[in-house]
Amino acid sequence: MERLSSEALSSIIGDIYDCVLNPEGWADVMTRITQAIDAAYTTIALASTADNRGRFTAQSPWDPVQMRAPGRL
Repeated sequence: MERLSSEALSSIIGDIYDCVLNPEGWADVMTRITQAIDAAYTTIALASTADNRGRFTAQSPWDPVQMRAPGRL
């Protein structure tokens, strides 16, 4: 895997910040991250330590081709 450029990383981080104002953007951001790191799937989840309940989750779609790629678990 190639190293992620600082420009691409900055752009993704900017998109993450934009999701504060537009939470509907999370699916696209997670898809961008998945593509940027050449992964099959990415997810983010937040849970409360006070009551052990999930508060937020976002994920990219699964890429079945990437899941079957050589070298993947």
